[in-house]
Parts: sequence; C-alpha cells; structure tokens
Amino acid sequence: MKYNCHGDIELNWLGNILICKPSGSINFEGAQRFHQLINDSIATHNYSRWARIEYFTDMQTLATLDAYELLTLHLEDIVNKGCIFIGLVSGNALEIELFKKACCSIGLPCKEFNHLSEAIEYITNSFNTIFRI
Repeated sequence: MKYNCHGDIELNWLGNILICKPSGSINFEGAQRFHQLINDSIATHNYSRWARIEYFTDMQTLATLDAYELLTLHLEDIVNKGCIFIGLVSGNALEIELFKKACCSIGLPCKEFNHLSEAIEYITNSFNTIFRI
C-alpha cells in the first residue's frame, strides 16, 4: 500500500551551513522525500565539508517510528557527502533525543542549541575546529 508524504521541510544554505526546518507530522514517505530534497540541495553546492542545522520551529513536529529508522541511513549518507557536524535547535525533547541518538550511533558530532543564532555563531566561530582545516 502506498501512502502520501506527510510533513514539510524548508532548506536554506548560509555559506557551508545547511539549515533544515522540518514541520508537521512526518511519515516514512515524507522522510524519504526529505532525504531526496536534501540530497538534491547538497548536489547543487560544492562543499567538501559542511555543517547542518536541524531547526525545529514547529513544536508539534514528530516523525513516525519507521521514519526515524530512516534517519540513521540518511545521516550516514550525508556524512559520505561531507557533513561533519549537526546542530539541533529547539524542538521537543523526544525528537531532539532521537536525533542525537542517531548522530551518536554513527559518530557524527552534534550539539543542542536553544536558538538558531547560537548554532550559527557556534559553527562560525568553531569553523577551524569543526571543519578540521
């Protein structure tokens, strides 16, 4: 049985920082679509190393369990495409913990922030350390 995609995502680049803003209830098909949109966005930029900020502006955003199962595979894929750090901003405690768990399971450094500006400042000020230049 095929289901419709649920959930939305907005993608923006700030230099070599990809800012992802998921919203809504995200099902498996929605997670697959997010992965494809992110991959398409990465392909249009030529960064060998880059960071990602997952910016949860919708406190009701939550994915289904099968969508979260895709998360680790997605993170492994973006690491292979040059992602070396993830900042997690806002969100409810459950989604932040599940995202952190997925990052830790593959050794992808991540850090939680209260505000988008804090995440951007941290990545920008830690550029040499994070991006191992």
